[in-house]
Amino acid sequence: MKQSERQPAAPHAASASTAKSRDLEDYAVPRDPLFRDPVLPHAVQVSVLGIRVRLRTNDRRVLGMFQAAFGTGIYVDAVSDDAGHVLERRRSDDALQLNVQVVVYDGATHDSGLEASYHICPDPVRVLIHGNGGMAISDPLRREALIYATDGLVRNETHFRNNFLEAATLALVTHFDRQPIHAAAIMHDGRVLLLIGPSGAGKSTLSYIARAAGLGVLSEDIAWMQLTPKPVIWGRPQAIHLLPGSENHFPELRPKPASRRPNGKQKITVDIEQLGSAGQSVANEVVACLLQPGRGDARVARVERDELYVALTRDAAAGFDRYPERRAECAHVLAARGGWSLTLSNNPRDALPLLKELLTVAT
Repeated sequence: MKQSERQPAAPHAASASTAKSRDLEDYAVPRDPLFRDPVLPHAVQVSVLGIRVRLRTNDRRVLGMFQAAFGTGIYVDAVSDDAGHVLERRRSDDALQLNVQVVVYDGATHDSGLEASYHICPDPVRVLIHGNGGMAISDPLRREALIYATDGLVRNETHFRNNFLEAATLALVTHFDRQPIHAAAIMHDGRVLLLIGPSGAGKSTLSYIARAAGLGVLSEDIAWMQLTPKPVIWGRPQAIHLLPGSENHFPELRPKPASRRPNGKQKITVDIEQLGSAGQSVANEVVACLLQPGRGDARVARVERDELYVALTRDAAAGFDRYPERRAECAHVLAARGGWSLTLSNNPRDALPLLKELLTVAT
């Protein structure tokens, strides 16, 4: 293979229309075809799952997407629950800082496979993402994630944000004591109820019902567990994604059309803030609950420690199994006092009183 074939595509001369778009977007073209020392004038520092992350990019659009995904505020040294209790405190000069660098360059995307992206783990810690018009690497040992994307990819905002920008950032952050758990997280008065189950178990539906009833929603599908200095559950309260047909139970959803999610599924998206305050993004008192399909009335049952531990450690979906020892330790902590199972009825609203009960009952 020739050397030129191994190098990234060199930025080409911009057309008049491209230049006009670039002026509007404040998109600075890298001048070096190997992207050495690119000029990255746009920067922001935010807290991602309680960890300080700094973004640098040459594209204002990317800056906006990052802030929309992870917030606009700077890192805070003290994290408190909704009762005002400090859960974690760090000195700013001692705090871990991670870096995300995004370089956007001239280029389009091919029509075929536009929204396909692939994740590869070459070793236990790094994650590579590649797809039509872009690539990324999350390298926790260097405390950085690097993303290279064509202008055409960035223009497909939902795909780029979900499958490259957020995916690379979260792959980096989760290395540092943030274990992903396939669960919805409902919160009230500083206590979080983890609703644990695979895709299709009803996590998003119950999250919608809970939020509409005034309960906090940390997450509809993925929560993150921190083990030290004490167990803490983190979430990213943004939106709830419901399957088409949910309007049969919730008539208020009928004006909302379903749209294609990055994973290819059609979902109805509801902004959590439209349902009221999004609430906190962290809690330190946890109740674990396994979601079970069923017939008849909705009901709860006690689950003992060993049964809960087995349920928490089996059949991990891809991405949840990157750190098996840490995952087992999180399951041990969550199962230590036992938990509950929630069997759903045909009407998801029947579960609301049970959710409230589980948020108040002692484990």
